[in-house]
Amino acid sequence: MLTLRLIFLMLLWIPSAYAHQASTAFLTGGIGNDAVLQANLQLRLFDLERVIGIDSNHNGQMTWGELLQHKNEIAIYLKRHFSVEQNQQNCTVNMPANWSIDSHYGESYLSIPVKIICQEIELFTIYYSAFMELDSQHKLLINLSYDDQSISTLVASNLRFADINPTINSSFSTMATFIVEGMVHIWKGLDHVLFLFTLLLTSVLIRVDGKWLPQPSTRSALKQAALLVSMFTLAHSITLTATALKLVVLPSYWVELGIAFSVAIAALNNIWPMVRQVSLLVFVFGLLHGMGFASVLAELLSDGGALPLLTVVAFNIGVELGQLVIVIIALPALLILRGRSWYPKWIMNTSSLGIAATAGWWIIARS
Repeated sequence: MLTLRLIFLMLLWIPSAYAHQASTAFLTGGIGNDAVLQANLQLRLFDLERVIGIDSNHNGQMTWGELLQHKNEIAIYLKRHFSVEQNQQNCTVNMPANWSIDSHYGESYLSIPVKIICQEIELFTIYYSAFMELDSQHKLLINLSYDDQSISTLVASNLRFADINPTINSSFSTMATFIVEGMVHIWKGLDHVLFLFTLLLTSVLIRVDGKWLPQPSTRSALKQAALLVSMFTLAHSITLTATALKLVVLPSYWVELGIAFSVAIAALNNIWPMVRQVSLLVFVFGLLHGMGFASVLAELLSDGGALPLLTVVAFNIGVELGQLVIVIIALPALLILRGRSWYPKWIMNTSSLGIAATAGWWIIARS
């Protein structure tokens, strides 16, 4: 009965953990010395369908003709949710008619040219709130260039504006923004959290003659936990950087599905050990998790400049700090409980079974 209750509680978490990045929009362009910002605003078609209803004949496919039919509605919607101010005055925002379709990670995006005219080259503020009424995870990723510097930042539902000052080097603020974003990303990514917790559950145990026994000392338990967490960190750092720099690109569908499988296999391996070299398993699965982390950053690195690379480093630091917080909270409790006779069955086994059930549902939902 206890096992069934725990599984039920785990399943209640599922809706919040379906994907890492529910939706993302992009604003990419350059600022001229005439205080004119020339950019492209890219919006996911699926998000537009949810708020406007582009698929007029409801056949599950959005055509270019249907998109053009709703062009005025899209323009009106964006005027309500996208604006720019400078010195408490509205900048002029023009959206020329030459729209186009782009694709990112297997998803279709509407690309809209945007021309923003302000009074002078100084601080201005971009306000953005599109789709956030339906999806609190939605973000606008901003990557702008001015002279020899790049400006990278984001707008999210908790802070629906971004201050841009082209005359000030923004490296420090960019690092701070994406360190925080990296921390928040892993905390909101329940699949990453559960994978890490799955590793910690058995890091305080040792397998002897087919039975789980407590690690003989706290030092040995800490050493095992450090090994597993380090392998996970090394692996996802490699693919986070490689994927964000577009050295490795896999469709997000397969990455998300693979991550769900990794959580299920790791949890089941706790109950019925099939893989003895757990550290190797962790490294392989960590490569998939790194690709999941990178999905939010890849488009910011399209120009390959130095500051976007700094963005990757900052985001990765944030992920590691967020991961460290999870370890600091969970591991001391597991170290205390490992010596209890009921820990392997009622804590480790039951928790692993609940995690495996949750991951199984993700596999179905993401397939």
